[in-house]
Amino acid sequence: MKTTRIFAAYGRTLVVLACALTCAIPLVASAATYVPFVDDLAVGDAVYDVNFVYGGFNTVFDADADRVFGDGDGSVITRAPTFWNDQAGAQAAALALMQYLGSDRYIGDYFGTLVDGFRVAWGAFAPTPGNVWIYTENQAVLATDSLILDTTNGTTWSGLSPWAVFTPVAAVPLPPAVLLLAPALGLLARRRARN
Repeated sequence: MKTTRIFAAYGRTLVVLACALTCAIPLVASAATYVPFVDDLAVGDAVYDVNFVYGGFNTVFDADADRVFGDGDGSVITRAPTFWNDQAGAQAAALALMQYLGSDRYIGDYFGTLVDGFRVAWGAFAPTPGNVWIYTENQAVLATDSLILDTTNGTTWSGLSPWAVFTPVAAVPLPPAVLLLAPALGLLARRRARN
């Protein structure tokens, strides 16, 4: 009877441990904050929402690998990467995201290791068909941040670093009532300045 209870308790412990490893439950307490997405990230004069999508480049952006985006090929994202053919824009976006994440925010948990690595695609790597140019952030530890210019095969993906998908945020126009009040407030301020 005691042996059965010991094996039952041992079995439950193994199930909890297996779930912790496979369900990506952090095994170590951390002061870091989980960031599943980023809203309103400023990159230069523009503002973007950022989502993180795991998978190979082809799966995420170009399922038929023809480098024609948004052609109904079954890709997860149905448009070109935001900074496609814009190396400077991709670099600025990757730097802004890396600075936002810093050393206290993470976007994934890789078998108990909190990671903040990501990839930003910006162009086709001509010498090797199928490869793409990327900026990638060093995902080894949260405290280490370094941006690397690299290439990756269109079919290869890493559980450590998802694609950072940038979506431009449209500027919110001022309501017409505010626009009509602006000249009146200006005149009021002018009168007060005279008195």
